[in-house]
Amino acid sequence: MNAPIRKTHILPQPEMPGVEAWQAMAAPLAAMPCIGPVIARGAEAQYAILGEVSAFWAHWLERRQQALDTATKAAQEVMHAGETGAGISAPPQAIAAWCGGSVERIAEDGREAQQVAARCMTHLADANLAMLQVCMAFAPGRKPEKEHATPL
Repeated sequence: MNAPIRKTHILPQPEMPGVEAWQAMAAPLAAMPCIGPVIARGAEAQYAILGEVSAFWAHWLERRQQALDTATKAAQEVMHAGETGAGISAPPQAIAAWCGGSVERIAEDGREAQQVAARCMTHLADANLAMLQVCMAFAPGRKPEKEHATPL
């Protein structure tokens, strides 16, 4: 259920607040040869993080749907226990099963949140390293270790 992430134009549009400030900074920034690759690395990290969070959100919603479905089922079992002849032990068993599933879903929320946070931090660290390498490749007087058409 992972929806594709759409890359959109990230530059400010004329109707957005702060466009004048952006335009004032744009010319000096454009004169820096490393700025394009740096911005590209930052944008790649943001898209990766967006993908991670989007997938987490979809999984979280699936677990909430499961919680709602199992709560509804447990409530129906409790309400109809006398009619079905399930006996006096059926309502507590239905509630216990629902609570057990809820605990498992909450634990999975925590596990997945930790994994997403770790992956997002990795995306940021990798992007920061790549941006630093790009900037170092353009540092005055520094010769690149290898010749690349595009800096690392």
